[in-house]
Amino acid sequence: MNKTIFVCFRWGTLYPPVSVERLYRSVKRHFSLPFQFHCLTDADLDVSPSIIQHRIELGKPFHGNWNKERIFASDFLGLDPGTFVICLDLDILITGNLDFLVDCHPESPLVMAPSQKKGRSGGGHGSVIRIRKGELPELWDDLFKYDYEALVKELGGEREQSWIDRYFPPGQVMQFPEESIVSFKFQCDAKGSTPLGKTAARWGITDALWKKAKLPDNARVVCFHGKPDLDDVASGRYGHWRHAPFINKHLQES
Repeated sequence: MNKTIFVCFRWGTLYPPVSVERLYRSVKRHFSLPFQFHCLTDADLDVSPSIIQHRIELGKPFHGNWNKERIFASDFLGLDPGTFVICLDLDILITGNLDFLVDCHPESPLVMAPSQKKGRSGGGHGSVIRIRKGELPELWDDLFKYDYEALVKELGGEREQSWIDRYFPPGQVMQFPEESIVSFKFQCDAKGSTPLGKTAARWGITDALWKKAKLPDNARVVCFHGKPDLDDVASGRYGHWRHAPFINKHLQES
């Protein structure tokens, strides 16, 4: 069996190099099978030599999160066909064993994190993606047929996920178990309520002042979509979002 390939993408300044390092350490701690860890980046990162870095040129053919579609390229990293490639976002927290990422739907060419976002019921989320290398090259090749500005205008916000939806509409994409990959916003009791009413809430008075977010019992990955990021709530509340003490606990263990 080929080694499992873990991949992350890091460009710009939104996430510091330490985000790549701690993601690697978390995978190393929680994945029991042979693996390699790769980072595609626009800079030379001062991180562990065990992290294999690859320079990417931004804007070819697209910008931003479109870069993640590179994993579907037929020549991606020169890997053997059929190799499991697991793409992880930097804004996730690993809290348990990750072997399920290869055990779940092993014959499927694509498995994604379940989306908890309203309006995407049955759809996948790009925070955790597993593919079998070489089986879906059209998801990368077809991008070159489109004008960037026109495609962005058509698809709008979560563009790379909307692109995958063209090939795997909601309800047709295989997903990892909902109890294993959870959303901080939707499944961690994270949003403060307003026991003193809306007027008090406008002044920032919610029960996020004293209540804490909770890690679900069977969660192995916690996804942070947009704001707050995991660093925002690791040591205290972030607006009406509750402090999540479990974040530092799991980062310190990695």
